[in-house]
Amino acid sequence: MMGGQLPCVRKRVLIQMIINGLYPRVSRAFAKSRVSLLITFLRNVVTQMTGNPAFPTPTPTLAVITATVDDLDAKNQAALNKGRLEVAARRAAKVTTLAQARQLGNYVESHCDGSLETLLSSGFEAVRAPSPPIVPATPSDARLTYNGTSGQLIFRFTGDFNVKNFSVQHAESVTGPWIDHDLSTSTRVKITDLTPGKMYWARTRANATAGSSD
Repeated sequence: MMGGQLPCVRKRVLIQMIINGLYPRVSRAFAKSRVSLLITFLRNVVTQMTGNPAFPTPTPTLAVITATVDDLDAKNQAALNKGRLEVAARRAAKVTTLAQARQLGNYVESHCDGSLETLLSSGFEAVRAPSPPIVPATPSDARLTYNGTSGQLIFRFTGDFNVKNFSVQHAESVTGPWIDHDLSTSTRVKITDLTPGKMYWARTRANATAGSSD
């Protein structure tokens, strides 16, 4: 066996601070905008970057971006008649415009030096940080009703918006013992195999990624 020294592997990890819920990175969400909104957005970027000392040499140049946006605007107007050739020309112009917009976004991101304020001064938007997971609220408005079928009751309740599923239990006493049901994604649960004439209780908790409610 030959001996030797293991190579030293270095990995550079970039840690970016979240400021006001935003990362100092250029958002590419503009790519999903309608053509008219994309045109308005990029015209504003050109206005914001013109004479901006933080971005002295935009790539592509602002003149190129303006010409490309003007071409897209003209083709967008021509495509209002929904002609096949006009619509295809608008689609091709949008592809070109988005490619240049992404290139300009890369330039802005590389020149903002991690400053959110500088990035936003370009007219581009910043990447929004993901919201932290939230423990769901306790289900409310719980009611247990007879649906007209012997041996069955319907348990209804109102759940929070960020719920994955609900744990449901029923019992013959408010103190238990409690019988578990399958996890439910519905706020309407049918409880079966009950004894007519008996009093029953039901309860539920909401489950989500961040945990479960009371």
